[in-house]
Amino acid sequence: AGNYTTEINIHNYQKKKAVIEKHIVPVILKGEAIGREPKFSGIVANDKIVLPPYTATMDDTYRLAELLYGKEVPCSIPLNIGFLHIISNIELSVTAVYTAAAIKDKDGVPSIEVREIKGKAIPIEEAGTRPDVVDSE
Repeated sequence: AGNYTTEINIHNYQKKKAVIEKHIVPVILKGEAIGREPKFSGIVANDKIVLPPYTATMDDTYRLAELLYGKEVPCSIPLNIGFLHIISNIELSVTAVYTAAAIKDKDGVPSIEVREIKGKAIPIEEAGTRPDVVDSE
């Protein structure tokens, strides 16, 4: 048993604003395996932000839980595992920071792992094919 947290840092290092959509696709939600095969999960929560040039933001375990629960987060957050889709009009720098600490070891140093997340280009014509996007034309 232990305490675990994840934080995703998003940095706009470019000279223009970044229009960002975020979509959460959990496979375990509130401690329940909702996406274990043969079942699957889709987008459960969304968020948007516009980052001005040379600015940064982050999403952590608490913020993602706020989006998933749609209200105040419980004191003890049940296990949530899944994907955070980050879609932007420009390339960003994204890092994930994973922290774990044993409950019994209150004075110990937590385990920390930092990973750079590589972006993937999505062809523009595919953007309108997502089931959660409705074309207004």
